[in-house]
Order: sequence, then structure tokens, then C-alpha cells
Amino acid sequence: MDWNGDGRDEVLTASTQGVNLFESKGRGADLQWTKTLLTPCDQISDRYHGASEIGVGKVQGHRFLATIEPWHGNKVVVYTRRTGGFSERHVIDASFNNGHALVCADLDGDGNDEIVAGYRGPGTSLFIYHSTDERVTRWERETLDKESDLDAVYVATPDHWHAAISMAAMRKQKHVLCQKPMTHTIGDARRVAQMSREMHVTASLPVNNPSTESTRLI
Repeated sequence: MDWNGDGRDEVLTASTQGVNLFESKGRGADLQWTKTLLTPCDQISDRYHGASEIGVGKVQGHRFLATIEPWHGNKVVVYTRRTGGFSERHVIDASFNNGHALVCADLDGDGNDEIVAGYRGPGTSLFIYHSTDERVTRWERETLDKESDLDAVYVATPDHWHAAISMAAMRKQKHVLCQKPMTHTIGDARRVAQMSREMHVTASLPVNNPSTESTRLI
């Protein structure tokens, strides 16, 4: 994502160290990267530290960070920017069991981003969080997967969500039909295939114009 509006993409990572921002300058052999710690996240838990997921959103034009803490932990946490960086921390949910997926997006078209997050431990579930104040300190939770009698899920979101939502559905033992591309990386494609095998469900892509020669060659 273009974090600072300079026309170049930056990289955000979540790890046991916390959330880091990587910025680049130069090109080719002169390309250099700098690393900035935005927040250390949870460094006090006994077994794991930091965060395992990072999402970026905006409410009323103000940017926030959303994480799962500690690493594959039990908390959904929101950070808002104050003097000195993203120093204001809000735990909006502490009921997760092995938290494993998080994205931020404007789901209802009101100009403010929501958080979608889920966990894969016993009682696995997926939730949407809506901010209820301009300071991004209070959030309401809505259960996304309460329709337990579903057999399959059709994923037709923007494609950067495809892998995460497909994986979350398969963890609930739902078959998946996903618009192309199902993933953005070979690694994610292998994880989707492995999850399909482990959960004994089908993951497939729709293929248009099946009678054309180019499609038959595939």
C-alpha cells in the first residue's frame, strides 16, 4: 500500500516484534529499504508476543491499525494515531481462540472501514466490527457466519480478500466457489489446497467460455 502518499508502495508486517513499516527509496541496484516500528503490540504475554495479522483502515478520514494479538492470540486490537504515532491501544475483543485472519474494508459503503476477523480454534467463528464513534474507540461486533446450515460459500469480493475468506469458509467445512484469482501468491494457493484436503471440502474457480480452444487447453 502507498502508506505516505509518495506514489511508491510500502510494506506493513506483523510479527513477534510488533507492526513494522518498510519504506523504499532508489531503484535497481540503488534500492534501499528502511524499517520503522509503528507499535510493539503485545509484548507481555507469557508464550507469544507481538501480532500475527495487520490491517489498515480509516474512520472519518482518520487512519487506524487493526491487529490480532499476541501471535495467533485471543485479542482483536485497534491502534489510533496520537502524538508520537499509533500509541492509543484499544482491545475490542478478547474472546478469540487462535486468531488467524483479519482484513479492513468499507463493507457498507458509508465511507468508513469495518474490520473482519476470525479465529480457527475450537468454536471457530468470523466477525465484523463496526466503529460507533469518530475517535475509533468503541466498536460493535456482528457474527458473520451465524448461518450454520450453509453448505457452500461463493467468494466475489475484491480479489485481495479471496484467499483469507476462502480459508475461513473451509475451516468451517464449507465448500468454496471463488472468483479468479483465488490467491495472489503460490504459497497462499498451496495453503488453500492443503486446507481443502484437510477439511474434505471442495475449493474451485468458475471457468467462463468452457467451449473455447484456449479454455480447453487449460
